[in-house]
Amino acid sequence: MVLLLAVSYAAVLALIFAAGPSKVFQVMYDLSQRLRNMRLGWLILFSIMVVSSFPPVIGHTWALSICGFAYGIKGIVIAAPGALIGSIVTFIVFRQFLQSRLKAWSHQNKKWQAMEHVIKADGLKLIILVRLCPIPWVYSNTLFASIESVSLLQFFIATVCLLPKQFLIVFIGSEASLLSDGTRRDQMSTSATVLDLFSIVLGVLLTIGTGWYVWRTTERRIHDGGTPDEIEDASAPLLHQFSVDRVREDSDPSWDA
Repeated sequence: MVLLLAVSYAAVLALIFAAGPSKVFQVMYDLSQRLRNMRLGWLILFSIMVVSSFPPVIGHTWALSICGFAYGIKGIVIAAPGALIGSIVTFIVFRQFLQSRLKAWSHQNKKWQAMEHVIKADGLKLIILVRLCPIPWVYSNTLFASIESVSLLQFFIATVCLLPKQFLIVFIGSEASLLSDGTRRDQMSTSATVLDLFSIVLGVLLTIGTGWYVWRTTERRIHDGGTPDEIEDASAPLLHQFSVDRVREDSDPSWDA
């Protein structure tokens, strides 16, 4: 799963460099405008937001950006509910239909028990911090569904707290759309172009900066608050490399049955 994810992202980056950023952004702009002009374009974007919440589907951040490309800042009205509903459905599906497998695996994995111990001790505060960490969206959803001490209400509140982060991505998409269309770009004044670029860079730096700060804060809290030896060994790998393949490697043989 991790390999598949890495290959997918590498393919996207290769496509951008091969075609050229300007062409790629022009395609994104044209696609977003088609969606905007479609009667049910908003519903298509909403559906993409929901589907991209399920592993192993990728493209959640791209979908957020397209919401900004197509509808500007107002795109958050589509993006936020879609992401929230997709996350809740993912949580419920994994909790209800894969609970026995996840429970069997977690009871045999001391590292995961340590992770559960810390989250149970700190409750909602730590859940929100981990949720804000730059973990791929689909795997963050799966992570909390697999931890029994996390309730649906806590997961819901933590996901709602992601609204500012989602707003930033939609905002970046909105600003990038102004520079993506060749015709509109040529008509913009130099000062407007510089201001638009500055807004994009500022938004990206703010997203990266807050993500790094929350990541470091979360890791520090996990190291300080858990069962000493197990948390020290388990916290970073679990946060950095959680995937379905990792579950299958450490689970009992019945997983593959």
